[in-house]
Amino acid sequence: VLHSNEGHFFINYLIEPEKLSMIQENQDLMARLEVNGSVYSMDDKTVYEFSRNIPIKIPAARLAMIQQKRFSFQDYFPLIEGRYKINILVRNVVSKEFTSIEKEVVIPKADKPWISAITLAHKVDKAPQSAGLDKPFLVGDNQLQISPRNDFLTGDTVYAYFQLQNFTDAQLANGHIKYTIYK
Repeated sequence: VLHSNEGHFFINYLIEPEKLSMIQENQDLMARLEVNGSVYSMDDKTVYEFSRNIPIKIPAARLAMIQQKRFSFQDYFPLIEGRYKINILVRNVVSKEFTSIEKEVVIPKADKPWISAITLAHKVDKAPQSAGLDKPFLVGDNQLQISPRNDFLTGDTVYAYFQLQNFTDAQLANGHIKYTIYK
């Protein structure tokens, strides 16, 4: 859950399949992912549904160059204050492989103090070309480059990002945040 500069809360998510099965069609490798999401209130009423089709086409000549890289898909959607259950189903139409995730989220009241969950990033791009737009994991002029695996190595720089909302000037001036990093 990230809060935008315009005052809206967005659910940001990233999907990174462990493997991506593809078929060869002419000189290209092809896959097509379907991402279906549902948001439910705590009494199981449907609040929001979405569907995304993600065609993937890679020229066979580029396969060796990108074979060791991971594919990821990022998206986001707005939600108003409340407590929700979110289901996301990802299906590779070509191979019939699928996976899903269910998560509970809380969107805080707009006028109450709030500290977001910590998001870990490998890199933060300052003032990217898309600054000022709304897009996944873009906060102000900072584009967070995250990994869902949190696979940081010794010597890596880790960026820990979180947001504070609706704290008084006195709370911000006199407060402190204590954190502990475990192995």
